[in-house]
Amino acid sequence: MLAREGYTFVVTYSLDTAKQEIFHSVEKLARDEKKGLWDEAMCNGKK
Repeated sequence: MLAREGYTFVVTYSLDTAKQEIFHSVEKLARDEKKGLWDEAMCNGKK
C-alpha cells in the first residue's frame, strides 16, 4: 500500500524477490499518477 500510494522506494534483496515485480509495478503506477513522493507539490516541488 505504501508503494502504491507513492510513499516508499522499492528495494529488493537477492534472498527476498518473491513479490519484486508487484512492488515495482505499483511504485511505477504511483510515479505515473504523481502520488505521494512523486507529486510535484510534495516538498515544495523539489525532487
